[in-house]
Amino acid sequence: MGLGIDISPNGTHVAFTAGTGVLVFVDLVAHLILRILEIPEFNQLIQKINKDNPIIDLDLFRFDLYTSTVSEEDLPGLALINCLS
Repeated sequence: MGLGIDISPNGTHVAFTAGTGVLVFVDLVAHLILRILEIPEFNQLIQKINKDNPIIDLDLFRFDLYTSTVSEEDLPGLALINCLS
């Protein structure tokens, strides 16, 4: 619940989370991974869905995600987040 995440297509974005708060950003991380991998079907789908919205410019976009948990193993989505790293 809340106002949502206002992501612009370029610039530096910084997020600080703790525990399950990182889950809010898992979709963004997955989106970035798929874009970086340049999967044609995904890129075509993104173009179709976002025809009226600017698409993240991977050359001008930076996302810094800082999170804390009791232990690394307790971090939800760790494998996916590490893929982006």
